Amino acid sequence: MPLNDGTMTIFLNAYGLQDDVSPGLKNFLNFIIGRTCSDPFIKKLEKMVEITRQSAEWRMNFMIMSMNERKTLRKGMAEGLKEGERIGIIKGERRGIIKGERRGARNEKFSTAQRLYSMGLPLNNICEATQLSMADLKSIIDINKD
Repeated sequence: MPLNDGTMTIFLNAYGLQDDVSPGLKNFLNFIIGRTCSDPFIKKLEKMVEITRQSAEWRMNFMIMSMNERKTLRKGMAEGLKEGERIGIIKGERRGIIKGERRGARNEKFSTAQRLYSMGLPLNNICEATQLSMADLKSIIDINKD
């Protein structure tokens, strides 16, 4: 995968089954996943890794790097949560506005239907004028009778 910085990233699967890599690379991938190997280069690499692991300076640097990674991860998660909350609030406000507008329009239809009914208009004309169903209109009339 080109990175447009003069470098190239290659993804390798140490557990791959195609057997389409060189023996040296296969030995290295086996080393990465912890399998033993008799290849001289891998033996030298194992020795260097062991020496590095025993180095107090290396362990200190590794610990600092791990702490920095955790700090960066926590910061990224906090930023992600903040952005998620912001987006959620915006979406919630939009949904609330839409819901409120629908409720307001429905209430206006009910108010209009009540006025038309009190003026003596026939129910089918009120339904047509307000676009309410006959069931909705009758529920309004029944509520107002109480």
